[in-house]
Amino acid sequence: MPLIKPQHLLTMFGMLSACGPEGAEKIDLLFGTYSDSPAGVSSQNSSFIVHYVISPDGKFLIGGYYNCGANKSEPKEYQWVRHDETTINVLFPDAGEGGVDTWRISRGDDCNQIRVELRREGETVGEARYPRGEVCLEVLPPCPGTQCDACGTVWCDGPPPPCDEAGP
Repeated sequence: MPLIKPQHLLTMFGMLSACGPEGAEKIDLLFGTYSDSPAGVSSQNSSFIVHYVISPDGKFLIGGYYNCGANKSEPKEYQWVRHDETTINVLFPDAGEGGVDTWRISRGDDCNQIRVELRREGETVGEARYPRGEVCLEVLPPCPGTQCDACGTVWCDGPPPPCDEAGP
């Protein structure tokens, strides 16, 4: 008979007692679009970019562009739940055996970044930081050499507006 580990019970209790966007005093600092690469980067291998959108209604969308920005992927929707007053958990029920089943998201070093703890079965297995704003790809002009960058990252609709460091 399978047993539930104590940390899983605490995680489930925390998620159930603080579900969704209610009481999002400082959670609203996380709302917005983030990208897996900042603007102004070029490389031979930048053929795709991923966006993460945290919405006040509890939705978390993952989408982006591929083929050096020529194609847009259909966003995949997940749900976030409140972890504490400044942190959310994004749940990935389709993670599969041994996959990352939760992202714990908080503000990064400043308000222009989020910090993501990659979690599997309640344990942190990695970390990532993503810059605020929607970044797109553009094809770079050909160059005379053989080691040319194919794509570069640019702001899709301009840089995001300044954010408030202090928060509410």
